Amino acid sequence: MTERRLRLRPHTEADLPNYVEWLNDPEVTEFTALESGGVTLEGEREWFAHISDPECRDRNWAIEACGRHIGNCALHPDGNGQTAGFGIIIGDRRPPRGAADRLRRDGAAPHPPPGVRGQRPRHPLLREVRLPT
Repeated sequence: MTERRLRLRPHTEADLPNYVEWLNDPEVTEFTALESGGVTLEGEREWFAHISDPECRDRNWAIEACGRHIGNCALHPDGNGQTAGFGIIIGDRRPPRGAADRLRRDGAAPHPPPGVRGQRPRHPLLREVRLPT
């Protein structure tokens, strides 16, 4: 997905220090399935090698807004490849205004449930995505 101000792109090794910072921040990981703390650059290099392997079924993208790396999103297919979990992390504490709304509008992120607009939800936002067969 590309927009003048927002784009999804492949990860690069240069992104890894951002992930170390973000994934060690309990406010960033609060509503995710990830546990904050203990994330190292070495561990992120192993993760990057894993997702770069052609056999890896997960699909991961870095999120850039106005040319700045602000987060990550991923599809995690289930065992039969028919559905996938979707995750998104905006780690940058000052993303350009409206970045998450643009991702949702363009279908790259689920819309929040009714009543949580402008509030932090009490659970991770996940939706089922049907993959082509």
